[in-house]
Amino acid sequence: MLDLLLEDVMDIDPFLVSVCVITYNHEKYIRQALESILAQTTSFPIEILIGEDCSTDGTRKIILEFEKRYPERIRAILSKVNMGANRNLIRTLEDCKGKYIAVLEGDDYWLSPLKLQKQVDFLESHPECTICFHPVEVFFQEIGMKRGVWPDYNVDEITTLTDLIKNNYIPTCSVMYRNIQINKIPDMYYDLKSGDWPLHVMYAQLGNIGYLADVMALYRYHSTGVFSRLNFVQKLKTALMAREFVYSQIPDVPKKELGVVIINNYFHIANLYCDQNNISKAREYLRRSLSYLAYFIYFPDKLYVAKVFLRTFLPGMFSYIFSKKRNFLKRDS
Repeated sequence: MLDLLLEDVMDIDPFLVSVCVITYNHEKYIRQALESILAQTTSFPIEILIGEDCSTDGTRKIILEFEKRYPERIRAILSKVNMGANRNLIRTLEDCKGKYIAVLEGDDYWLSPLKLQKQVDFLESHPECTICFHPVEVFFQEIGMKRGVWPDYNVDEITTLTDLIKNNYIPTCSVMYRNIQINKIPDMYYDLKSGDWPLHVMYAQLGNIGYLADVMALYRYHSTGVFSRLNFVQKLKTALMAREFVYSQIPDVPKKELGVVIINNYFHIANLYCDQNNISKAREYLRRSLSYLAYFIYFPDKLYVAKVFLRTFLPGMFSYIFSKKRNFLKRDS
């Protein structure tokens, strides 16, 4: 379907865009998410597929209410048992019939009514791209404040798989995929705590990544969020798990760049454990990093590597050197 034009797709299926909504226990937020989809102004029809994963609050009731009001546009896909976020995402994606798929989690929402139109226009004019995304506002629910945008740096209009391997800069609530056949999802994917970035990688294997500079969605950071409730070390471990999954399970990815990122993850975690005076854990993570020994030569900050190794395996020497350096700087000032 990659090379079909807009008019070709409209002849095959009435929906050009499928919106894939993933939700679990989003009673407080799901209504706003769905209303932001229904507010989209487009020159084409869209379908809205909602993967609801046996919520224990009132999420399902709200979804069924919307499905009843908009039966021609909304279809609820209801789990009989809780299957987990990644299985819920994949089974909902597999039901999408549009040429393009936009993804929205039930606790986020879209800000611009032109989001889908702009992304479709971009992908129609850039057939080499399989992904289109944009920056999002970051909203901290507990304090009721917006705290900047993500990504918070300049991104090229066109990036590649290699760029994505180095850093996850694609917010899930901003992404639109071209609906093409990706590689078979490995079983280990369903055990990941965060499956967004590996999925981006699998789509980026088949084309480039397009970027629109408009801020068109809001990512909600709240204490009950799957990722946002984790502490910093847990977040790094979650990212490390996803990266090692891609390294070991996804063929034809840039191993050198990914190996360097994984090493950095290990050293960052070890350094944080040193901050907590948990030397045994720090040593565990540095030992595990040796599985990627072949990539140490490419690591850009060799001084950081030496510092963390010294701090972890020779903490007395590290403290001595650090105190000498601190005294020298005091005397010099």
